[in-house]
Amino acid sequence: MDFELKEEDKFQRKLETEENSRFLSSFAQDAIIQMNEHGLIVYFNSGIGISEKDFDLIFKDFKRIKSDYVDITQGTGLGLALTKRIINIHGGDISFNSKLEKGTTFTFNFPKT
Repeated sequence: MDFELKEEDKFQRKLETEENSRFLSSFAQDAIIQMNEHGLIVYFNSGIGISEKDFDLIFKDFKRIKSDYVDITQGTGLGLALTKRIINIHGGDISFNSKLEKGTTFTFNFPKT
């Protein structure tokens, strides 16, 4: 008998793996990440922040914010666009709040399985 997990279960299982925990730990060296039992993840960093004028660019393909810091870092402008798509595919949502020169908080909300 073949057994296959539903997509929602596969995603939940992936979140619970040790490998993923290590990824989140290395990803968040300068951040605070909290996850609760309802599938809510909050990620905060105290980085450069995002200007309100750039809020509409954050989840667009191949768009990068114009700043001295961003100009000297490598990137394609796809990271947050793909993150949003992946989260949406799994029935979740992503939002953010940011203050320039203060930091950014991203909130990921997943349906409880």
